[in-house]
Order: sequence, then C-alpha cells, then structure tokens
Amino acid sequence: DVSTFLDFDSLNFFLANNEYIFSHQYSNLVMYVDSASTNMQDDYIYVNVIHSNSSGEEIILLQKPVLTSSDSIEIKMGQILRRYQNGSIDTYNGLKLKLDGNHNNYSILSIQYDPEQIDYNPRLEIMYTK
Repeated sequence: DVSTFLDFDSLNFFLANNEYIFSHQYSNLVMYVDSASTNMQDDYIYVNVIHSNSSGEEIILLQKPVLTSSDSIEIKMGQILRRYQNGSIDTYNGLKLKLDGNHNNYSILSIQYDPEQIDYNPRLEIMYTK
C-alpha cells in the first residue's frame, strides 16, 4: 500500500484547547494534484485518512474518492479535529494518507509541492471560534 505521513507543527497543542469550536464545513485539508505525475488506472481512487493508535493499529477516519478529472482534493477535517480534541481518538500524533489497497493497485497519485508557488501547496485550513 502506498502511504505518506502528515504532521502539522503544534497541531497537538492547538487541539488540546477544549475552548475551540471547529467549523466542520470550513476546516479542510487541501491538496492539488500534480497531473503530469499522476496516473490513475480507473476513473477514481480512494484516499484514506488514517490514525495510528498507541498500539500501532491503523484506524481509517475518512475515505475520500478522487476522480481522474480532479485538479484538487479537499478533505473535510472538522469532525476529525473535534474527535482528537474530545479524546474519542487517541492523542494526535500525525496522520497518514493511504491509497485504498483493495482497488487501483497500480495507480499513482502525486500531490503538488513548490516552495515558489505556496498557493498550490498542501495545507490544513482550520476555521474555529472560541
């Protein structure tokens, strides 16, 4: 299975503040597809957002279909952030993005990253109130 690890600086400290109320609609993980390096075997692939618990077990928090025509991927993160905050998931220790191993075993999904064009780099957008 193809996967990558994501860790956001100081997100664990941010999630420890129980006074924050996250917007489920406007808290998103946004990534732009590098179409030149992406090769999908079917019309879509599934990207799983995974948490590894303290026992090393992988828990799928969310599954997002990505179409071959997609130029970006927007994953709703508000409920996941809330679950970390209220303790229904172990403490935040990073997330894993993993292609679904049951389908599309030969697909390649490449995400853009360019320090010169920060508008198209992956980012975690968090909308919250206190």
